[in-house]
Amino acid sequence: MGPQENQPDRTNPPTANQNLQAINAQLEHLRNHVLQELNQDIDQLETRKKRLLQETEQLELRRQQQQQQQQDLVQQIAPALAQQLHQLLQQQLNTGAGYPYPTSYPVEQINDYSENANRAIASLDTTLRTTFRTLQQDLSSYQSSLSQQLGQMYSLEQQGTAILETLVTRLKAELEAKMAESVPVASPRPPAMRPSPPPPRPVQNTPPVAVEPPPPPPEPPAPPKPPKKRPKPSQVKLGFTMILLYSLALSLQNVVTRVIVKPEPSDILGGVLRLGSYIAPSFGNAVLLLMLRMVFVVLVMFVLAGFLYPRTWTDIKQFAQSKNTNLWLKVIGSGFFLFLSQALIYIAFGLLPAGVAITIFFIFPIVTVLLSWLLFGEKPSLIRAIATGIVFLGVAIIALFGGGSQVGDISIPGIAIAAASGITFALYVLLIQAGAKAIHPIPLSVINFATILIFSILSFLMPFTQSTVDVNPDMTVEIAICGLVLGGISLFSYLVNNIGISLIGAARASIFGATGPVFTALLTFLIVGEALSFPEILGMLIVTGGVAAVSAERLLKKPKNQPKNR
Repeated sequence: MGPQENQPDRTNPPTANQNLQAINAQLEHLRNHVLQELNQDIDQLETRKKRLLQETEQLELRRQQQQQQQQDLVQQIAPALAQQLHQLLQQQLNTGAGYPYPTSYPVEQINDYSENANRAIASLDTTLRTTFRTLQQDLSSYQSSLSQQLGQMYSLEQQGTAILETLVTRLKAELEAKMAESVPVASPRPPAMRPSPPPPRPVQNTPPVAVEPPPPPPEPPAPPKPPKKRPKPSQVKLGFTMILLYSLALSLQNVVTRVIVKPEPSDILGGVLRLGSYIAPSFGNAVLLLMLRMVFVVLVMFVLAGFLYPRTWTDIKQFAQSKNTNLWLKVIGSGFFLFLSQALIYIAFGLLPAGVAITIFFIFPIVTVLLSWLLFGEKPSLIRAIATGIVFLGVAIIALFGGGSQVGDISIPGIAIAAASGITFALYVLLIQAGAKAIHPIPLSVINFATILIFSILSFLMPFTQSTVDVNPDMTVEIAICGLVLGGISLFSYLVNNIGISLIGAARASIFGATGPVFTALLTFLIVGEALSFPEILGMLIVTGGVAAVSAERLLKKPKNQPKNR
């Protein structure tokens, strides 16, 4: 008897889970279907309402026009009738002067004319009153029709809500019944271990029937198991390739920026070309370069966004119409801090070697951890605490012992500006993580890019920024081409990063992101020939290791949390 009772324990729970999943899927499908039909009906009623309102306004306007025309007609006819009566009276008086009894006939004729005039005026008044009454009846009928349509729309909305609530209640009851049926199937295990199995069975079969409504709510978290599918090896390989391309593209963008703002021209690929030193590293020049780059990025993203995510413009419209001030502050604030971070890192590239500047910039994961601790009380783990110390040790080595024969003494202002860029980028990360919970990443990126462009334009128009703009007029074409190149690299890195994250996940991708300083230093050495001193290389490797440790700890932490959710 024991094996027969243990057999359902292995087969029935999966069957109950499958039934639960099927019911959830049907519930979701029916809910979406009903909501879609209700939305369509509401849209049709809204359209009909607008059309009726327009027709009512047109009729009201036509009534006013006709009333004005009739008043004008009365004003025109009255003087003409009076003048005609005056002329007729004058003629009769003139012609009746030769009769022996001049007072008899002209008076009667005058009375006839007076009666005809009164009759004409009365007929005109009757016509006007009939016309006004007809217009008033038409307006009343339109008003009653509009009221009926609005009442039907309201009743239809109430009916749809009632239908949806009834449907949800019925499906919930069916779901609870299925769950109640699955409870006695999974519970015969304890009675089988006791010496007297018959008594416990009725006890366990009866409670689920009596307690059908309350108990099911704790069980629904089980369905999230099936959606988590392990990526195929080919997808993992493609994902890592995309993230590698993303890191290389960002590093190439750093090298291009370094060539643009470097104090002296650079020998590209060992002297094949001599380019660069187009603008000086100042705030105004950095804002100008960022503005040129974002013009291209925003224009292209406006075209690509609909293909990457079809509901992009719908989500952006909903965000624009929303009255969620907190969400607005997070999204606009994240765009402002990203704008400030990009402008500062452009200045730092002109004062420091590209590898050093991006290494100091990469303190932002550690700053994010510290800010989360200070603002939200998220105490860092032991690994993050150790990684924080390692990163600051690497930055201290670069600041104290950096510089070499090829680079010269390290620039303390450059280190401060690169660190400020990393801190503002950490603030951007905190705000964008909060905003991403309410908006899809694609519409959020479009809003962020547009925000950066707006802040760039506004900052460029400020007197302080204008005073720091120093551009050689002969370099206008070169600077515009540089902005176009930076924009193209930014879009390419954005696209491959999104593809890579969708294939392998953000946690794995962040580990590759930590290699940014190494790739930047390597590409700078290969393309520009800019070498780093040993303390700078050592500090860069230490910072990279600390940031990679934070990313790896985040990746290893996820699987531990998953069983708890189950």
